[in-house]
This record gives sequence, structure tokens and C-alpha cells, in this order.
Amino acid sequence: MILSLGFAWLMLASTLQDPGARIVGNWMHPDCLGNHWLLVWVAERTLGFESLLHNSTYYAPVGDAPWLAGNGSQGLFYSLFHAILAWPTSSTAYLFFVCSFNNLAAYTLARSLGAHRWSALILLSVMGCSPYIAQELSSGRFSQADLGFFLLSLALFFRILERPSRKLALFLGVCGALTSLLYFYYGFFLILIGAPILLIRRLQGERIPREFFEACGFGLLLLLPLLGVFAAHWEGIPGSTEVFPHPESYGDSSGASLKYFFLGETRFVGFCQSLPILLLFAAALIQWPARKFTGILVAGGLAWWLCLGPSAGLYNWIYGLHPFLERFWWPYRHCIIVATLLGAVACFGLPDRLAEKKWPVLLLIAAMPVSLDIQGVRYQAKSSAISLPHPLYEKLQRLEGEILLQTPLAPSRTTSQVPLIAQLIHKKRLVNGHAPWVDRVRPPAWDDLL
Repeated sequence: MILSLGFAWLMLASTLQDPGARIVGNWMHPDCLGNHWLLVWVAERTLGFESLLHNSTYYAPVGDAPWLAGNGSQGLFYSLFHAILAWPTSSTAYLFFVCSFNNLAAYTLARSLGAHRWSALILLSVMGCSPYIAQELSSGRFSQADLGFFLLSLALFFRILERPSRKLALFLGVCGALTSLLYFYYGFFLILIGAPILLIRRLQGERIPREFFEACGFGLLLLLPLLGVFAAHWEGIPGSTEVFPHPESYGDSSGASLKYFFLGETRFVGFCQSLPILLLFAAALIQWPARKFTGILVAGGLAWWLCLGPSAGLYNWIYGLHPFLERFWWPYRHCIIVATLLGAVACFGLPDRLAEKKWPVLLLIAAMPVSLDIQGVRYQAKSSAISLPHPLYEKLQRLEGEILLQTPLAPSRTTSQVPLIAQLIHKKRLVNGHAPWVDRVRPPAWDDLL
């Protein structure tokens, strides 16, 4: 627990210095401010027992559907913090919880695979100073940084294969459903990991417990209402009718290379692993029979193949299976599968006599952030000072009138999400909206009105 909290503090250190005046993320990144606004909007709607299907607070008088458009379900959990603390302190407290939960879930996964109680801390540390998580938090993509239920689902998956029980099936179904609720494609990542592992298991002559299928059925049952809502509103979700493979998926994966496992590079920083982890991974493959890690290695290899995007072929075949999947334009994000499985195998790289001892493991853990520093990789989330004229917006809040137009209004001249953050203060409805410079995001009815 102490190590988990320590790594969460390390990840968010620059924001935690002044959580009332700073936010997690880069102020200039449009996803950052947009998703901070979305956290608050979902939380306030949830606490007020109001629908999440339509938003009338911007793009007035038309409105849009930001929760359906993507990644708003974090606000459901964030609402617990928003009920107690004011934004932005509440968002920092929530993200500190997210990072801590990620770390504890990673430890649980390593233990489920059979790692010693000390060597299991290695996977916790992989998540604790993950360049991928730091990058996603820095960009304000909180849904992608939230890996807790994803990792916990994997832990329960491996556990149920070895010690099946109805209780584990129930927990696995719930965690899998929550993974999909918070970020649908992480739920699909569970299938991408589980399918090859189960196939290898069958080829090795081992059975698949009935309880696993019960967990899948229960999880699907929990997800049916959510899937029904998205299916009913699918055509209204931005990007759902665009070409597949989308041009963004080519740009996201172009240039991916194995060298980025060693070298820091901004676009592919999520691939990079510290040198101690890479050495432990190699040691584990040498020490243990190939049979032990075959399924994990196959799943990791397929994830790497998917990282290469449309040009490599597999991405087109898998994500072309259904329109829901075609909307996933970021092949690079499969790197979190690779990092998780690589870190899990690394937990077995120490000889047994060292894996059971505290100090050898702690020395390795201490070397990980040092190694990333040497490799030129950032493993801490960026933070930004809140830069707003508060007295002006507080005065606007007290003035009569319901709707505010903030210039520039023309989408082609708009480059900032700052009006959304200002709205958290003045509380007026905006004629402006979320990322209006992106054509697919603007409601067609608002364009007609304009």
C-alpha cells in the first residue's frame, strides 16, 4: 500500500504541490481541458440524478451528447470526490486514487500469476512509473490512464483458470463490465488478451473452467443496457460514420519500432520500459520452461502486431469486425497490453532466493525511474497552473442572462478549450462548444444555425 501511494505521489507530484491552483495535464492540450470539463459535467448530472444523454450547457441552443461521444464515465466515480471537494482539487484527488488503484491492481495481477509477494511489487512499479500512463494523464485522457479494473479483470481471469469458483466468476464479470463502462476498448483488450491465452491452454491439453464462461455471460448481461444505449444513438456519435481504416489510425502507428522499447520518443513513449525490467524479462524467459509463458507471449506478440496499425493488416481484420470497433483509431494504445504482460513476466526474472527477499526487489524498483531518466523518458504527469481571470467570470455569474457567447465564434478561428473551463466558474450556457474546430464534433444543427 505504501509503495502504491508513493508511486501515485511520484506520478502527480507537480500537481500535488498546489492542487487548488494547478490541474493534472497540459493546459494547452485540447483533450485536457475538455476532459476536465467533462468530469465536472458528468459528476454534477450524476449528483443531480439527471440524464447523461444530452448536454444543453454548450452549443446553445442545440446542445450535444458528450458522454456518448466518449470517455465520460470516469465522471461517475469522480462524482464521489466532487461531492466533497471543489474542482480542481477534486480532480487531483480523484486521479491520485486512480493511480493508486492502478498500482494495487497490478500487484494483484502479479500475485495471481504466482509471483512472490515481494517480486510482485515489480509489476506494481511498472505501472507506478509507466510512461504510457504519464502521457495519457498529461494529455488529459483520463479514461486511458485508468487501468485499475482492466488489471483487476486480468488478475481474476488468471486466478479463475487455476482455482475456479462462482465467487471469482461473479467478481470477474463485474470487473470486466466496469472496465468496458470506463473505456469500452479496454474491455475489448481483455478479449484480445484472453482469447490467445485460452487457445494455447487448450492446445496444451488443459481445460477451460465452466466458471470462466459464467463470468463472461454475467459481464455481458451487465453490459447489455450500456450497449443498447450506444446502439440506439450510434449514428449521432462523432466519427461513427467515417471511413475505416481512419486516416488517424495510420498516423497513430506510422513509425512504430522495437527500438522504442529502449529509447524515449514522444509519439511512442508508451512502448519504453526501464532497463531493469527488460533484463528481468529476458532472465525469466531463460529460467522458466517455455510452456509457462507461451500464452502470455502470444498475446503480447499479437498486441505488438496491432500496434503497427492498418499497414500491418491484423488491425484491419480485427477492428473491421463491427462498427463499434471501427471507431478505435489509436493502434498505438495496444502498447499497454505489451507493457502489462512484459512486466508480469519480469516478476519471475529473479531467482527464487532473491524474489522472496525485500531488499533485492526494492533496489530494482529504485533503479527503474533512474533508468527511465537515463533513457530520456518522462514518467511523471505534466501539470499546469490555472490561467483564468477569476474575478471577471465570477462577476459574469452574478449578471442576469442565461446564454454567453465568447469570441472567437467562427470554428476556423477557435483553437482553445478555455471557454469550457471558464464555464465552470460563470455557469452560463455557451453558444460556443467543445472543440469546434473539429468538423465531426460540431452538431450539424448548430452549423445550420450559425
